[in-house]
Amino acid sequence: MSEASRHLSVLFGFCETLEVGVLPYIGRDNERGLFSRLVGDNITGLLNWARFQNASQSAQIYVRPHSQNDHPWLFLDDVTKETALRISQKYASVAVETSQGNCQIRLLSSMALSCSERATVQKCIAPKIMADRASTAGDKWGRLAGFQNRKPGKEGWWTTIVADTSQASHRFDPEPFMSETNWSKGQSGSGKISPQGDRVFSQNGCGNCSESEREFAWVVNRIKWFMEQRPDRLQGDLPAMIENLTQRARSRGKRHPEAYAERTVAAAIQRVNY
Repeated sequence: MSEASRHLSVLFGFCETLEVGVLPYIGRDNERGLFSRLVGDNITGLLNWARFQNASQSAQIYVRPHSQNDHPWLFLDDVTKETALRISQKYASVAVETSQGNCQIRLLSSMALSCSERATVQKCIAPKIMADRASTAGDKWGRLAGFQNRKPGKEGWWTTIVADTSQASHRFDPEPFMSETNWSKGQSGSGKISPQGDRVFSQNGCGNCSESEREFAWVVNRIKWFMEQRPDRLQGDLPAMIENLTQRARSRGKRHPEAYAERTVAAAIQRVNY
């Protein structure tokens, strides 16, 4: 099996549809726009076409799961080879060396994520591992293994799979990054309400609010986010909200923390007319 076929096979194992993209004459005066094809039954013909573009048109060859589908593949760009190998030893993933010492990683999440959810999680992970913070969109293209890197200054490097632990049992858990408790700040780069942060504070100057007011605002925004982005998961997240509030209230010695948490969530639901 060729390196490219192997890469496609790994990705196909955890998503329904793949796209292969071609960008001819990258970095040159006659550079063209990227065009893509869905990966179908004729993989051999598709790869032959891509090889022709790579060789004769100095084209970069890319691959990604279909951008609008929910799938578990997270993408991290411009990661050192050392970091990529370390991550692959801990989590199910596939790493491709795109130039000497530099890698891209497809990291398997423990659940299928929407395009916006993938972006949210990737924005959190990227700075932690010194990955490219500008390459965190949920629909990012990555290099397909088995082709020459045609970027000026890096020409001649053959993209290669340096780690494939996709069959490992331990997948990356995105939940802490999608719903971690951030009581004082934060909003997603898209400007939409995010479960990671509380936009009410910055909008209403609530920096000096009481802890109870902060917690109520957090729950309101969290419920709004789920209603707008993932209404199918809201009911399942309500017990976690109550538990978070209970632990927080108990840690500061509040009386009857369980009842307080339940009242706060109930009031927040009423506020957003859920």
